Amino acid sequence: MMEMVMEMSGSMGILNNILDNIDNPKGLLGLSQDILDATERIGEAWTGFHSSLSKKQHLDMDIKGYSFMDKQQLEALYGKDGPFKHTNTDIEEIDMSKATPEQRKLAMRTTIKQIAGELPPPSTDSSSKTRARRALDNYFAGPFPSPRVILSPYAFAPTVDVPSILGATILSPSLFSPFINSIKIIGVNALSPTIGSAFILSPYVLAPLILSPTLINPYILSPFVFGPFILSPLVMTPFVLSPYVFSPNIVTPYLMSPLILSPNVLCPDILSPTVLGGSVLSPTAMSPSIATTYYLEAEEQSGKMSRLTPRESGRLIAERSRHIKLNESGIEKTAQLIFDAVKSGAIRESDFDAHDLHPKGKDQAAVDWVFLMDVINFSFWSEADDGVSKFLVTYNSKTYSGYFAACACVNRALDNGIPVTSAQYMAKVTKEELEQIFLSDTGTVIPLLDQRVAVMNEAGNKLLQKFNGTFYTCVQQCHKKAEELLRVIVENFESFRDYGLFDGTNVSFLKRAQILVADVYGCLKGKELGAFDDISSLTMFADYRVPQALAYLGALTYSDELMTILKAKTLLDNGSDFEMELRGCSIHVCEMIVKAVSKLRTVSGDDSLRPITAMDVDIFLWVYRRKFAEEIERIIPFHRVRCIYY
Repeated sequence: MMEMVMEMSGSMGILNNILDNIDNPKGLLGLSQDILDATERIGEAWTGFHSSLSKKQHLDMDIKGYSFMDKQQLEALYGKDGPFKHTNTDIEEIDMSKATPEQRKLAMRTTIKQIAGELPPPSTDSSSKTRARRALDNYFAGPFPSPRVILSPYAFAPTVDVPSILGATILSPSLFSPFINSIKIIGVNALSPTIGSAFILSPYVLAPLILSPTLINPYILSPFVFGPFILSPLVMTPFVLSPYVFSPNIVTPYLMSPLILSPNVLCPDILSPTVLGGSVLSPTAMSPSIATTYYLEAEEQSGKMSRLTPRESGRLIAERSRHIKLNESGIEKTAQLIFDAVKSGAIRESDFDAHDLHPKGKDQAAVDWVFLMDVINFSFWSEADDGVSKFLVTYNSKTYSGYFAACACVNRALDNGIPVTSAQYMAKVTKEELEQIFLSDTGTVIPLLDQRVAVMNEAGNKLLQKFNGTFYTCVQQCHKKAEELLRVIVENFESFRDYGLFDGTNVSFLKRAQILVADVYGCLKGKELGAFDDISSLTMFADYRVPQALAYLGALTYSDELMTILKAKTLLDNGSDFEMELRGCSIHVCEMIVKAVSKLRTVSGDDSLRPITAMDVDIFLWVYRRKFAEEIERIIPFHRVRCIYY
């Protein structure tokens, strides 16, 4: 984006002059006025572009770090009068206003690979104004050139102190500095733990001081750095983000200017012994996945923590799993079962209301029922399987267990005039009240009662504060997009943030959040507000039952160590390697099953058979496990975890 703003403002020539004189600071002295003028144009270009972003685009930028332009924005940039009217980049040749979400993502990935060198590169003819990154081949610091490219805009992982940093130009916000690719990265400013400040992450990162080899100027290391203003909280003032950071004073002999030594430039930890922390350009860049081919799509709203999506998390975990293997024969066997079920009509587009306990309507009351059930949709398994302490509930002459027992309790409460699905009730419900609502036939209370009270209170209060007291408002705001609804859920309801740290990488599973989206889709029968055309963006819902079915069918094979743990009914910790491998491998193997079913459909030549999604695979396996519960339990125990996420 920074490069785009530079092009829009016509400031790219100034940057090229700076880069051409990077080893000759004296050559920068004549650029003072040009730099100041360019700064003003950059600010105007950025303001104009920023104001053109829609609410959805802002949300995309906040959560995913990227968004797709609308037709007017595309015309402004790539039309006959736009700065990028000549381009060799595939993504810019596609009419994004007409492309599907999958086509957009494919085009974006193709362009990233093109930039990274995995595909033939675009022309770098400057006369065509092609948006190609400028190579800094002359500035590699040593004999360790690497083809590895950091594909995340969230900057630089701890790999700054290993040879991989010496690879190709970093694809971060247009940080063309040779310091990033040279030994000079050890400069005190570059390795300060405060490098993640707004100054470094702002468009003004192109300040000549950052691009200059004089970064370790004696004035930076002088006693002035200990001035009270330097060490005061004023260091974070917005002045840092102003155009003055581009001031020509930075590249002239007036380096002693108050502007340079003011609290608006130097960080308080510039000489800190923690400079070797390596958190360059982002306080969340500690993830080793930055040096892999995976890129970070999502951000945790509360802390702006970058992490992989469930689909990418599943692939990463499956590739690094030490206790679980994916088996091609089992995948093909499972795919054949599902394909046969599709042909026979056993798997239909949406049969949510087919169950006696699910609501039959498609109104606000039905959506609020779905929301409550997925707020409390976790940890239904009983400690003992003796039928005495098991959570069983009889409703309308039928006895239910697990999730359906909880559904029966909610319906029983509604029958008795308890408005359990209303936001007002959820926000104030007490442990004593919930204990009576979820009382079983055996007198056993539903597991994790305290946690269910807490998540209901949190969800109810949030609905009252932001969504007019109903989850129906959230559905209305998502514009018939499954991914949008998923973002709204994760951003606003903390109990749905199903995250983990696997092998040093921030991962996500989002079981309850995704199943809430799927249940809304099923409840509304994929029509009207529930007509999500991107429902295939969901993965399977990683719980403790579907992995059990996958292992039984041979799609997953557990190590002897893991099988011993499961047979001993050992309680696993949420976030442990064993637990995350079970969930992550399940996500990825279901993706492989989807592809295998798709191949069977193609081979059959029957176009009347609808495509299968990961959601369909999950539902089939969940029902399959319940149908053959006794046999499956005898051979493959489920993994036991007590948490609010599944």
